[in-house]
Amino acid sequence: METMTKEKLSEVFFNVRKAYRLLFEYQSKILSLAKFIGDYFSYSYSGGWPLLSNACPTKGKGRLENWAWDWLNMYAYAFHFGSKQIQEENVIFEIRIYSDTGFYDSQTEDPLKIEAFTRENKSKTKIVLIASNLNWDPDKLLENFNSKTNEYSIRNEEFNMCAKSYDLEEFLSEETTINALKDFSEYCNKNNIKIR
Repeated sequence: METMTKEKLSEVFFNVRKAYRLLFEYQSKILSLAKFIGDYFSYSYSGGWPLLSNACPTKGKGRLENWAWDWLNMYAYAFHFGSKQIQEENVIFEIRIYSDTGFYDSQTEDPLKIEAFTRENKSKTKIVLIASNLNWDPDKLLENFNSKTNEYSIRNEEFNMCAKSYDLEEFLSEETTINALKDFSEYCNKNNIKIR
């Protein structure tokens, strides 16, 4: 462990306090955005889970050997909105948030080697909207997710799924958010999926 002066350690802890408050504000905005998008498309939230880590330990089930990502679930997270019937089709919808594409853009397969992640100023914060009207396997669809690819689709006898990735900055206001959601609707239509 690196030796630090009391003053240096005090500065580190000050930055940690600021970081937690910033994460609270950020995650509050993400939750509001997920609700807004679900309401816009008339889907009900049906549960979520972390994509990079295990669920945050609760009720004494965690171990001190759990990795730190298990306590930072919204690094990458899936908000699942289940399915609804649209014109005789069962359409499934999900939102994924990638708060930092650094791991996904890097060459490392080890999420504990954060020094190998793509630098913060080269990484992105992305939101991915996913829809399907034939079977559901978003991990197959997004198996090569990175910040440079914006459109994903699988159309064959087994699957008809599509996803579109956006920089989170495109969801700055209600107007820009609705424009992005209309864009996703058009993309779904091109893939023969009625999202609304």
